[in-house]
Amino acid sequence: MANRSIHPGRLTIPGPAKVALILLAAAVLLLLAVAHPAEAAESIDYDTDDDGLIEIHNLAQLKSIGLDLDGDGRLGSGVRSQFWDESFPNAAEGMGCPATGCRGHELAADLDFDSNGDGLVTADDHDGAYWAGGTGWFNEAIGYSTAPYSAEFNGNGHTIANLVIKTPDWNWRSGGTSSVGLFGTVTGTIRNLGVINADIGVERGHAGIIASILYDGGSIRNSYTTGKIHQLDPHPLNPKPDRRLDAGGLVGGMSNNAEIVASYSTASISGDSAYINRGLGGLVGRLRSGRITASYATGPVTNRSASGALLGVLGLPVDGYQLPVVTASYATGAVNHYGRPLPGARYFKGLVGQLSYIIHFNHFVDSYSSVAELQEPTGYTGIYAKWNLDLDGDKNPDDPWDFGTASEYPVLKVDFNGDGKATWEEFGSQRATQGATPNSETPEEQAAAAHPEVYKEAEYGLEVACS
Repeated sequence: MANRSIHPGRLTIPGPAKVALILLAAAVLLLLAVAHPAEAAESIDYDTDDDGLIEIHNLAQLKSIGLDLDGDGRLGSGVRSQFWDESFPNAAEGMGCPATGCRGHELAADLDFDSNGDGLVTADDHDGAYWAGGTGWFNEAIGYSTAPYSAEFNGNGHTIANLVIKTPDWNWRSGGTSSVGLFGTVTGTIRNLGVINADIGVERGHAGIIASILYDGGSIRNSYTTGKIHQLDPHPLNPKPDRRLDAGGLVGGMSNNAEIVASYSTASISGDSAYINRGLGGLVGRLRSGRITASYATGPVTNRSASGALLGVLGLPVDGYQLPVVTASYATGAVNHYGRPLPGARYFKGLVGQLSYIIHFNHFVDSYSSVAELQEPTGYTGIYAKWNLDLDGDKNPDDPWDFGTASEYPVLKVDFNGDGKATWEEFGSQRATQGATPNSETPEEQAAAAHPEVYKEAEYGLEVACS
């Protein structure tokens, strides 16, 4: 009885027995946690609508999809996998994807790199997570040449605002070029996305606000951009600066049967590059193979060499790939081409700045850049008679254009909200960005106003004219 004492209503357990009971209880709790992990930490479904697209709610998750370029939600054993786990904490098995798995990503909200709303993107925004000493998104472009983004990205009509990219001064030391954009190299599909108020500075390489390079059957559909791309001065210590640049408001370079459908850009593009077969365009810098359909550009373009309101350069396709074709598209942006034409280049006016080989007129089908002609029809008549195209492949015309009045340009219609009715208001409020009447300034005056930092007195000017 020495080890027990009895008190009214209480039993005192000897010390060794108490320790044993505590250990037994801990073991039971551990077994329960292992057997029922959901009770220890609730799992999260990141594909709540089971459409096979992982939902992106913030910039950290957007950045992390560079680790999941095929969109299946499964990562390799890369050292950065911890960042994925932090971006998608407590993910359900298979990210909550349906039994068939996931195939891409989708925006669930508008995203903005300017978190404090002061109109500037600095180290103060998002605690500097996307500032990177001033280079911004430069090292975060999603996909690259040897590992492109091959999945589907659906913006669901949402926007990504205030994207800032500046290529670093040290990049010239390696002799490499830059692939600059929200996405790098894309072989998958990007749709229903707006990237607005972008500010991209690049010295050379390929630059596009949505994608640097659209390649190998990649496509961009129902998407738009606003903002600017401008060419940076070379590093002061660089003895032989390489200024070769392909830049466009949507895409820097297109090849290998890539496609742009029902998309537009109002971005301004400027450069100081003088290289043959390199160009700046309102929509695409260089098109080598693929199709542009029912799309347009309205921003000014300024450059020393090839500069076009829609395309900078129409290049020679690689053997085995289709010739480039532009259908039912237009451009109204001012074009300022300063300096003398380069030897061996064939320069044209309006839609394209340079043709790298003998022109075949079927490259441009019902596509225009004459401001007066673009404003006259108010329906599928005249120059727009063949613009009611089948864009979704169901063999029925999709009525993609709203022509406005005789003083307005056509704008694209989409149905982002799923109410069964496509409207132009759902697609970036294009009327507000274009204006109701033509700009009374000359192309040179428009280009100078848009890019005072690079504009020079035109020695060899190009008018915007019908092509």
